Amino acid sequence: DPNIGEIKFQAPNRIDSVLTSQRLDHHFSNDKDRLMLRYTLSSTREQRNAAAGSAGMGVVGTAGIGYPNLIPTDRFQGHNAMVGWTHSFSAERFNDIRAAWSREGIELPRPRSDVPILQSLDGVLLPGSPRQSAQRENNNVVQLSNTFSERRGRSALTVGFEFRRNLSNSLTLGL
Repeated sequence: DPNIGEIKFQAPNRIDSVLTSQRLDHHFSNDKDRLMLRYTLSSTREQRNAAAGSAGMGVVGTAGIGYPNLIPTDRFQGHNAMVGWTHSFSAERFNDIRAAWSREGIELPRPRSDVPILQSLDGVLLPGSPRQSAQRENNNVVQLSNTFSERRGRSALTVGFEFRRNLSNSLTLGL
């Protein structure tokens, strides 16, 4: 019917990211030892427009159109830290030890969980949170490695080990 108007509010897609990386190297005065420290942070906040068909994981339909407070803001964060020590016994022999930790955090909230999920079969857009449930996950990885290398003439010998442990804090459903 041309006599009835329609007003839609469509929130724009928005992605805010921060990335930083720091590194510190220290060479000791004995010229045989070197210490290295590194830290990296990556953080992203993302709000997607459900009307554009890019609403993201766990979002159903076009709920949230016209209701900016019902559009979820997802958070993704990663940390990585490492310490390394290299010791030279001589020009032909050295040892390298490294320890590292990394963490990935994902938070997919359900905005206004007090508002029920409403759906209409006649195409009417009803207010409601577009995500079925909130999800949160933290994954940690711990690594430790040691490598010893020795050169003799044109030959080289390298031995070592690496230990890696994945620690997942699983998935939390906010039903």
